[in-house]
Amino acid sequence: MIKNYAAEQAAAARIPVVPTRGFADSFDEPAFSKVIRMERHASPVWTYADGDKRKLNEQLYITEFIAANQLQCINNRLYSPDGAFDDGRARQLIIDDIMPYVKSNHGDKAEKLLRSIKALCYTEPPAPQLDRLHVANGTIYKDGNGQFNIFSEDKEFCLNRIPVNYNPGAPRPERFLRYLNDVFFPDDQITLQQFCGYCLLPTTVLQKALIIIGDGGEGKSVLGAILNGVLGDSNCYNESLSVLQSPFGVANVENKLLFIDDDLSESALKNARTFKNLVTNKTTIQAQKKFVQDNPIKPYVRFICFGNFTLQALYDLSEGFQRRQLIMQAKPKEPDRTDNPFIDRQILENEAEGVFMWLLEGLNTLVSNNYNIAVSDRTRAQSDSLKQENDSVSLFLKESNDIRIGDGLRAHSATLYAAYERFCRDNMLTPLKERSFLSMMKTKGSKYNISKLDYPFELTANSGRKSARGFAGISVSDSYICINF
Repeated sequence: MIKNYAAEQAAAARIPVVPTRGFADSFDEPAFSKVIRMERHASPVWTYADGDKRKLNEQLYITEFIAANQLQCINNRLYSPDGAFDDGRARQLIIDDIMPYVKSNHGDKAEKLLRSIKALCYTEPPAPQLDRLHVANGTIYKDGNGQFNIFSEDKEFCLNRIPVNYNPGAPRPERFLRYLNDVFFPDDQITLQQFCGYCLLPTTVLQKALIIIGDGGEGKSVLGAILNGVLGDSNCYNESLSVLQSPFGVANVENKLLFIDDDLSESALKNARTFKNLVTNKTTIQAQKKFVQDNPIKPYVRFICFGNFTLQALYDLSEGFQRRQLIMQAKPKEPDRTDNPFIDRQILENEAEGVFMWLLEGLNTLVSNNYNIAVSDRTRAQSDSLKQENDSVSLFLKESNDIRIGDGLRAHSATLYAAYERFCRDNMLTPLKERSFLSMMKTKGSKYNISKLDYPFELTANSGRKSARGFAGISVSDSYICINF
């Protein structure tokens, strides 16, 4: 709410302000009466007229509200020095302020004032700051070695204030570290620390999304709840990745540090382009928003997803899609382990500062390594295996018994695709569409000296000689009615 204008008016008039007392407290009658008179007669500076007929001066109220809360509006969203300033909170504060001076339609009036507030304090989006971190009790700057070690209690305007104090003397977060040991392998904890620390900075320099998989029941998604608590609700977006299929999905991650999907769906993404763009984004993109004009934004959200399956794309099985995923396997749950259903809450209530220091250590290590994240052999093998399993064209060329590869061989595109579809069906793989398959054949086939022929050639079929375009350096078995040359 706006500052206590009654107290400010009293101070200007040199009227002593008596603190409000509890009901059980003793008080002297004159002092109590003085408070009542002051509150009855003193009025906010953004009202006019006398007595019970005082009315709202909208222009003055708007300027005072902006100044009192130090607001800036960026892409139709309000921000204060503490980060995002929710519209719902702003409406509540406005209604509380104006209730005594507006007799009806308080909601409509608050909405109108909110629109005017946003228009008046509109600001161009600032460039992401990579040399400092904004925390609850101040600002952490880089030192001469690029490490985040210099602390100041001064607070600056920011989009992503982390609601935890910087405390270099915070005790080791023992509960949190025990949780990590229960759920993740020791060498993977190094990767985890660096990636989670990376989420403190507004940058997508790693160009990776972290996908944590397991059989279920390990407690891996507890990490998401802990990160959400340390980074803050306003800096995180908790939703299914499928939301990115919506035309308005991108707008939800504007100025967010972390996207958390705690139950990755087994359904494949129909359109993986948005996910790929967000993981590696370095440019501005258009964000569609309901009922307002589209805004160009430069998102820097990072992704941590938890599930029993790896992330799949229905039509995009390209290397680029797989390369953007860092696949980590959680430890199997020990049979005699007893779970604590409140572990995330206990960690946040007692060890938030220690967990933040753990994150900061991971970030500083990552910076020292020039943003080359440490990856265990297990995680690297898991990621490479995913690439191979989802590269159906390479598997087809490597493993199919229905094709031959070599000089002097030819195959029409249609019969080659029929053999590819059968291979995918037999191996329970999702086949690419025809055009995507032909494009991937040109890319993957070059490794095997297979080339696309841009002119028709004849091959023998049951109906006789058939002319069509296709590929050289590969042939299909007789069951597909192709002939070798």
